[in-house]
Amino acid sequence: MLNFEWYQEDSVAFELPNGGQLRITCGVCSEYDLAIYRAHLGQAQDYLAEEYQLDFAAIARGAARMNGHFHEWDALRDWAANMAALRKIEQRSDAEAVWEPVDAPEEWRSPATGLHAIPGTIMRAWNGLVNDLNPGMFSTLVSDTAKKNVRLIETPSTSESTPSSTPKTRRKRN
Repeated sequence: MLNFEWYQEDSVAFELPNGGQLRITCGVCSEYDLAIYRAHLGQAQDYLAEEYQLDFAAIARGAARMNGHFHEWDALRDWAANMAALRKIEQRSDAEAVWEPVDAPEEWRSPATGLHAIPGTIMRAWNGLVNDLNPGMFSTLVSDTAKKNVRLIETPSTSESTPSSTPKTRRKRN
């Protein structure tokens, strides 16, 4: 019987201006989560296409450009990854209180409002956690040995394996 435990979760916590705290828990993405990611990307494309009259099919063919909206598209890709890996959000009134589950704010759930509603500090730390749990899934790794969970070690074209201890490496965008 195959027995491997690939699933992991981790959290990032924030202190809010009112003294309360927010904790976001994310997990390693399954194929289902990747389908959710692609659905969120579709929503983001639809939003940008409508908002800025972008033709993504023409952009993909090289017949059109993002017209200065690449960074917004890049941030929406991060938003889609964050939403796909999200497992729960909790809050508490202060450091001594018990964590209570809460729903993600409605504004966070839409590409049209998410980038405006999610504070940058939360968005960046959340996305860092998502990329740490899912190395190479949503960004390109500088080193293909940087994966810390399930990783490809052999393909039909090579019999080389990657080292078992992997240093953390920086990532660059696709």
